[in-house]
Amino acid sequence: MADGVYDLESAGEMHHNVPTSFLGRSECEIDFKEDNEEIKDNTLEKLASKLLKHNFILTALEFHTELVESGRELPKLRDYFSNPGNFEKHIHETETSPALPRTSSVQTFDSLDFTRYSDDGERQVEERIAVLEFELRKAKETIKALRTNLTVATESDPNTPTSGSSKSIVQETVKPHEKRALNFLINEYLLCNSYKLTSITFSDENDDQDFEDWDDVGLNIPKPQNLLQLYRNYGRYMYLNNEVANKEIQTDAIPTAVKESDVCIKEACGLEKKKLLDQIAKLVHERDELAEVNQEKEKVEQKLKNLKREIKLLKMNSATESTEKGPSLSTADDKKSLDSADAQEYVIVSKQTDSPVIVHETFAPFKQGSESLDLNQSSKSISSNTSNEQSHKSERTVPYEFQKNLLSLCQTQKIAQDNRLIGEITDIVNSQDSVVSVLSRCLPHIVPNILLAKREELIPLILCAIALHPDPKERDKLLNILFNLIKRPDEEQRHMILTGLVAIAQHLGPSRVEAELLPQCWEQITHRYVERRLLVAESCGVLAPYVMSGIRSSLLLSMLHQMLQEDKDDLVRETVVRNLALLLLYVDDSDKFTKACKLLFLSLEDRALNVVDSGLNTLLPSIAAWSFELSNLESHLFPHVMSVLNNHFKVLSDIPLPSVLGSIQPEEQQIILFSRTISMLLPFLFVSVIKSGPYVENPDISCSSPVEFDVDRLPTYPSSVLNPSIIFGDGDELMSAVKAFDRYLNSEWYKPWDQHDWVVNEFLPWLHSIFSYVNSQRQAVVHDLVELLHNFCHLFGRSFTQKNIKPSFLSRLSIVESEKGAPNRSTYQDATIPIYVAGVLGALHQAEDRQELLEFLQDLLCSVSLNHLPDTSIKAALVELSSKKGYHELLLSVLWDGVVHNSPLVRVTAGRLFEILVGVVSESLLRTRVTPALVTLASDPEIVVRIATVPAFGAIMELSSQKDLLEKAHMQLQTFLDDQLYRDQHLLYVEVIRTFAKIGPNTEPKFRDEFVLPRLTALAAENNSTTNETKKMDIALALLEAYTAMSCCFMSEQLIAEAFLPGLRCLKLDLEVIAQEYVDSVTNIIQEFEAKLDLGRSVDSRPRTLSVTSPGSMEEMKNRVTKMFSARSAAVRPNIPNLFQLRKK
Repeated sequence: MADGVYDLESAGEMHHNVPTSFLGRSECEIDFKEDNEEIKDNTLEKLASKLLKHNFILTALEFHTELVESGRELPKLRDYFSNPGNFEKHIHETETSPALPRTSSVQTFDSLDFTRYSDDGERQVEERIAVLEFELRKAKETIKALRTNLTVATESDPNTPTSGSSKSIVQETVKPHEKRALNFLINEYLLCNSYKLTSITFSDENDDQDFEDWDDVGLNIPKPQNLLQLYRNYGRYMYLNNEVANKEIQTDAIPTAVKESDVCIKEACGLEKKKLLDQIAKLVHERDELAEVNQEKEKVEQKLKNLKREIKLLKMNSATESTEKGPSLSTADDKKSLDSADAQEYVIVSKQTDSPVIVHETFAPFKQGSESLDLNQSSKSISSNTSNEQSHKSERTVPYEFQKNLLSLCQTQKIAQDNRLIGEITDIVNSQDSVVSVLSRCLPHIVPNILLAKREELIPLILCAIALHPDPKERDKLLNILFNLIKRPDEEQRHMILTGLVAIAQHLGPSRVEAELLPQCWEQITHRYVERRLLVAESCGVLAPYVMSGIRSSLLLSMLHQMLQEDKDDLVRETVVRNLALLLLYVDDSDKFTKACKLLFLSLEDRALNVVDSGLNTLLPSIAAWSFELSNLESHLFPHVMSVLNNHFKVLSDIPLPSVLGSIQPEEQQIILFSRTISMLLPFLFVSVIKSGPYVENPDISCSSPVEFDVDRLPTYPSSVLNPSIIFGDGDELMSAVKAFDRYLNSEWYKPWDQHDWVVNEFLPWLHSIFSYVNSQRQAVVHDLVELLHNFCHLFGRSFTQKNIKPSFLSRLSIVESEKGAPNRSTYQDATIPIYVAGVLGALHQAEDRQELLEFLQDLLCSVSLNHLPDTSIKAALVELSSKKGYHELLLSVLWDGVVHNSPLVRVTAGRLFEILVGVVSESLLRTRVTPALVTLASDPEIVVRIATVPAFGAIMELSSQKDLLEKAHMQLQTFLDDQLYRDQHLLYVEVIRTFAKIGPNTEPKFRDEFVLPRLTALAAENNSTTNETKKMDIALALLEAYTAMSCCFMSEQLIAEAFLPGLRCLKLDLEVIAQEYVDSVTNIIQEFEAKLDLGRSVDSRPRTLSVTSPGSMEEMKNRVTKMFSARSAAVRPNIPNLFQLRKK
């Protein structure tokens, strides 16, 4: 397309044939009115032809515009610019160039009019320039939009060759208008065939196109036939193309011959085209006529069907009369018989026999609400083809008018003309509809009339109709009935519905499940009844195997995600989690794995425990199996869980210990939960490690010391999905792989592999890091981590534990002899030692392992004592080991070694540790091993050793039931308090008071009333005279703890007045001096018990206090209640009916 850039030759020709005013923009605006007389018509025609011939299109357009304005329009230019086909080629040419050069002749008609007729003149030049620039910009945008929307300007380009290779056609890129047309036809096909969800997705992916308006496709192309018609016509055209023979022509002929042959070919093609067009016109006309005939036929069939229904309605109303008289209504009168084309064949079964009598009859329709039936015509002729039918003929000839009037008198009941049931009944015999069609029509009317408790009986019928009905709209209605059949379906009813849905899904196929079943589920996702939402969640799980993969990973997953995130009912969320686990078994889109992990953590952080348990027991194994299948267990799932757990441990390390040891904080609960998550993932990690080892490629690998396979080699799990044999796929193959794994690791040296290195170099160091965050006094967290390590060591076996796990712990513990340096103090405060003792060493059960555990505990006892380290770690280790009966003898041996140790520091630590074993060992061990050791320590020459036994003796008083042991403990405690040897032993007093605070609420009441409380009062009174404020503070705080614990116990008034309150008052005096912040607490306790005493005294002072248990008091109470009710006025009674009257109003 030329934009005003002329070559020299064209410019020369233009210079001789046109005025110079057309050579530039500044000379373009000429007043043609002055030169109107000089320019002849033939000159204008030649000028226009010259411009068009040399493709000076824009110049010709300006020339045409100015001629139009001057009233001298040329037909040649008008025809050229009115035909959009002339611009097809130019558009393609301009698309190849990166940008169009500017031209001086590009102006819009609006700007020409403005500059010509504006009255502003030179005073508003700037405004006119701005307006012209705006007009120019607007015109360019309009041209661009027109070029975009202009699709097919002409059927073919005259300069394009008439033939081309099919290969080049196939390689052509799709044009924008072709793509939009195809998109429109595809969307139309999806909508017509009930692929609603696919159509919505397709529309969303092509959001730049309006699928409701064909004009959006193109400006000047008609809408083609639908895809089905195009496909069918394609087959016909292909058949025609196959019949065409290839022709060869001479290519070096004389040009004139070629032109003549072209003319002949064009003429022949024109004639053939005309014939084909005539045939097409005839076929179209015939098609239209056929369509009209079909419409008429449908109308006639509908009328005939209505007539049949009316006839049968009349027949049903006269059934009693007609059956009594048999075929007596028939007549041989041929004059009143109906035409055979309009007669209706009907079969009457006689009461005496089952032989049918075929009757032709027609009854006129009766009016709605009429009192009687109007029999207009009745003409019956009995077929005489067989002798059996002939024998059932009636020989009577009753006049027709008499029959009609008698029928009107007898049939007086009213029957509505549009009675649905009568229509269904009368159509049963002759109807060609199947049982499924009848069911689909009748079920919507049956369901509302059946009790809710019995509607479940309809489920098989509805499911059968859904599965077999051919009409999608009817199936959709029946599915809606099924989902809304029961208002709140219980578990059994939901199971019945789900079983039917699975059967339907197997029958229908994935596409129909997507188009018909899933929309019903989506509509119920926010239903107000919990049972309906449960049905939706369960449907997503059971239908997962029967839908296409894309639907599983998009629609079903999104539905369950929404319900898990938004549903407020715990039971619904629990069901969602379970069915999400089922769904993920069939999702094969690996991109959804990250989303599945997010859903897992969403369920684990739920506020409801049942949802959390469901996430752990079902969703976690499902995701772990998927991760194992994707081979990203070590690279994705484990790091994700480890990162979350690590953050929780960091938060826990900043939280102070609870005031009451043993209580569980919220953050501890989260840590315990995610620790269980890691423990449940270990079987998958183990299977991943053993399946990837180098011994798999060489199963005959062996070593000099083969390992026997123990029956208890693998731990047992509460859930079958965590069983390594289930994860592996075959139990026998798993055992073989485990044997090969143990033999390979039991060799003196082995070559590690990637999964093995990840466990050793990544997982174990991470475990040590989280152990360092936990204080050993957090018993619940320590116990859970011990179980984690115990499971880890048991699963991976003794060889892996000896060669990898134990060395990693020993390198961190740094247990060395005192002369070699001081041990790491922080290691003895965190959870590393108890986890190593109970989780690692406690997981190995051979004799040498037990001996190693014994020696480690002995060394630990000495190291803690001699280096003045905190004893919390060894206490936590003993607590974990003592929970298993098999370790009691070993622990007592360790402590006895401490009792007879030369260092008093070791003996002190051993005495404190006996308190742990008192409540867990058997009575025989308590009598024979524990008590003698405590008596030995109580007579130790070092007083600090004797003081260390006080908590253990207190534990015996609290937990033992043997009288001789209780007497020994009682005597020892009394000795500590009465013997002058312990006079002014501040540490002893503090230890005794703390022991009383611990055992007081749980010990024998006699021991508490006669020994503990009086001793506390004496110690409180003695503390008033203490001058050392530090000692006074220690005693006072210990007493406050003890009295607070005792305040929850039942005490007699005498004990309160003589022992409890005096001690509290002494304590109050001390606190007023040294710790005033606790005075209010003590004052409240004193006031509470003084109020109890005052209440008891006031009750005792009443002279006529009734005893509730005496018969006289019971009789007196009965009389009082009777008088109280009988004293009520009878006038109040009439008000009761008035309440109901007001309610009615």
